[in-house]
Amino acid sequence: MNREAQVAGRALAGIPGLGPFRWLLYSRNVPEPVQITFLGTAGSWPTKERNASAIAVDLEREVVLLDCGEGTQRQLFQSPISFMRVRRIFLTHFHGDHF
Repeated sequence: MNREAQVAGRALAGIPGLGPFRWLLYSRNVPEPVQITFLGTAGSWPTKERNASAIAVDLEREVVLLDCGEGTQRQLFQSPISFMRVRRIFLTHFHGDHF
């Protein structure tokens, strides 16, 4: 398992509610490469330079979105990731910027 897959697995496994992905910590069958794309890095509100927070994790067979904020769909369309591959959306906390 490469370093990127280990880091992604630990990051996913540490998020409450992502129990099904804990296998990434221990599995020898981790899809490689795991691609993490930051679709937004701003705080609660988007700015002219940065979109509201959102992370896409490409696990080869599916894409998982984490903490999608306002404008995530637009950012996804502008990225190389196909929205048709998005299978799960997880919110790690309930703030107004994720509804």
